[in-house]
Amino acid sequence: MLGGLIGAEISLEGALIHTSPDFIIYTVGGLKVEICWVTVFKGSVWVALSTEDGIDGGTGRNSRYDELINEARDTANEMEDEKNKVEQEMEEAKRAYDKLSDEQRRIAGNTVIQPDEEKARLVSFLYNTDMGRFGARIPDVLKTIWSQV
Repeated sequence: MLGGLIGAEISLEGALIHTSPDFIIYTVGGLKVEICWVTVFKGSVWVALSTEDGIDGGTGRNSRYDELINEARDTANEMEDEKNKVEQEMEEAKRAYDKLSDEQRRIAGNTVIQPDEEKARLVSFLYNTDMGRFGARIPDVLKTIWSQV
């Protein structure tokens, strides 16, 4: 305002915090006023509405709620880093696969899908048990499951 002689900055933050079984709606509003490029007022007010404590508020910030928000941000950042790491590893695996010859790919595929005799016997036993239990009336859902095995 007035060529920078008087200025004001307003901020508003909000968060919905879930701390099982409670919910908290937390908001912080801030105001900064400058006159001739000198800060004459800077402050904030917070308000929270929670299922546990009802309505609460005060000046400044609520450190308890800010900590919950920071923990959530840290967790989100860690998850994003882990996702990026997995994506990078998948790209490296794709590049390595592309370098294999057709024969190497065939051998690798056979290794991955090579049946385990013990598991095959167990699956056969379970299938026969289900068939014996249901006879010709085997439920469609089991038919679908067995077709996938």
